[in-house]
Amino acid sequence: MIRNSPAAHAIRLLGDRWSFLVIRDAFLGRTRFDDFVHTTGAPRSTLTKRLNALTERGVLARQPYQAHPPRDDYVLTPMGEDLYDFAVSVWHWEITHGPKTAGTTVPDRLRHRLCGQAFDPVTVCLDCGAPVLPREVAYRVEAEQIADADAALNDGSPQRRSRPPGPGQVPGDPSMLQAAELIGDQWTPLLVSALLLGIRRYDEFQKELKAATNILADRLRLLVEAGVVRRIAYQDHPVRYEYRLTRKGRDLYPVIMALHRWGERWLVPDAAVGLHHHCTDTPLATATVCSYCRHPLKRGDVTFKVSVPVR
Repeated sequence: MIRNSPAAHAIRLLGDRWSFLVIRDAFLGRTRFDDFVHTTGAPRSTLTKRLNALTERGVLARQPYQAHPPRDDYVLTPMGEDLYDFAVSVWHWEITHGPKTAGTTVPDRLRHRLCGQAFDPVTVCLDCGAPVLPREVAYRVEAEQIADADAALNDGSPQRRSRPPGPGQVPGDPSMLQAAELIGDQWTPLLVSALLLGIRRYDEFQKELKAATNILADRLRLLVEAGVVRRIAYQDHPVRYEYRLTRKGRDLYPVIMALHRWGERWLVPDAAVGLHHHCTDTPLATATVCSYCRHPLKRGDVTFKVSVPVR
């Protein structure tokens, strides 16, 4: 079910450290290859592949700014701009739970032009207006529409998680590196999705995600070390553990919801896996709104200041 969800399709496209950091930079106004190299720390060849992939899938577009030699800006398309809910949800999670890193360009506060107030992003149900909580959302599966997603998640997309250097060793902009470590991966967001659905045990994760044992063990360890998940023994002989989200982990729910919503709009509009809120029997429709005035957030209506100039 999770592997067939719109969020899983979005994760296939964006679930890579370097792609995640490119999207971060694009929303900070960066557009040029050399700036991406500097701020992400990505090898030039790797960055070229990620920019090409994001361009081919319609998230970015090239805009020439120099003819001799030819040079292009990489700018967000309407499809890319629609990731704003995802970007602002990641920002809120990182500001709430991430380390305070010198040299970051991520603002401490966002301000909404429509009401003039500093705000937090809130994901709400468009039918009832209430904040969307995991326990109030049900997944529904149209069995006849489900296709086997195993091949899709093993199509050559990056799956091996490389360990990046620490924040003090990363070139350029160290903003959102914790989020990049957790979300910029093919498997970790799927594990968080499973945990949000109430799946807690190792064999249940294997059955639902069909992840290799070494990948599953590595990602669970990463989530425990990051404080997103806690491990609790439920059996003594032999010792068996289940995994439960901490508050830090539960606060990733708006990020997963934003990926689901974006994947539903742009990648799989006829998805077999749908969400339903407890207030209605119709498919869940959500928006990310200002916590002060409750208007939906748009990139052009949000202002911020950064402590380090954007290159």
